[in-house]
Amino acid sequence: MPRVAESCSVAVARTHCNCASIGGAQDMPTELGDNSMFWFRFSPILAPRLPAGCSAVFVFILAACATPPPATPAATDTAQVKQVDATAVETSADTSARVQYYAAKLSFHGGPWNGFVHEWERDLTQIDSVLIYGNTHLTPPAVAFAMQDHMSLPATSKTGKPTLVPLDFQLRFGILIEAVGFPVHTGKTGSFPISCKSPMVQVNFDTWSYRSTCPSATGSFEIDQWSASPGGKFSGTTKGRAPMYFFDSLHNDDCKAADTALTCKATDKWVDFEASFDFVVPDLNKNSAPDAFP
Repeated sequence: MPRVAESCSVAVARTHCNCASIGGAQDMPTELGDNSMFWFRFSPILAPRLPAGCSAVFVFILAACATPPPATPAATDTAQVKQVDATAVETSADTSARVQYYAAKLSFHGGPWNGFVHEWERDLTQIDSVLIYGNTHLTPPAVAFAMQDHMSLPATSKTGKPTLVPLDFQLRFGILIEAVGFPVHTGKTGSFPISCKSPMVQVNFDTWSYRSTCPSATGSFEIDQWSASPGGKFSGTTKGRAPMYFFDSLHNDDCKAADTALTCKATDKWVDFEASFDFVVPDLNKNSAPDAFP
């Protein structure tokens, strides 16, 4: 494997499912929606936007615990991963060099991804565009903060072709400074229980969505460093359960029982989540992603 220069940053993802492991490896399905399938462990190491002399590296470690699928050409899969995951960055071994960083674990229950677990770390130092801090749609001095990260997990389709499954992970801290008509959500350090409002977790995986604002959701956010100023530290942890969520533009108030009866109707399907985060608040309105705000 080619050596990556010390100045390069790369992201490492570890994914597994509930399948007997071989040699300590943890596993995930290669075919979507089939419970009697070949399983594999993958560890993509991705290094985009690198300085001179650096290159992107992709490594997939396979371990079979059932009949392996026929070999498929690697060229197509590699090209797709390079294109879709162009913003992924490897976790730096030197934690002191991290400026924007989070680690997370998702465990899916019920539905097509029942038993699937994905655990990963992300050093966002070179791609802080995933951090949204702004008030373009709020009344000043109100300002909101969120993290919205996109990635793709390689898999094999039912037809045996390489494919990518999209994962969108969001930490929405909501409004940090209140204004008339915009009450504060996360206005200081402390513990914030999961509720129908921010702070909240949203997960979009494959074609399914999960949201911690549903009535049956549980958990909390623990904020140990708080700032509402660019350059300030914002860090903490979150852990809980987010039920499957069905978006409906006509029923989008998660604090109304009539709306959540439709959007949160699949109470037997959910994702357990846990994450730690250590961010530096970016410049005001540097990045824009309205759907990541409260």
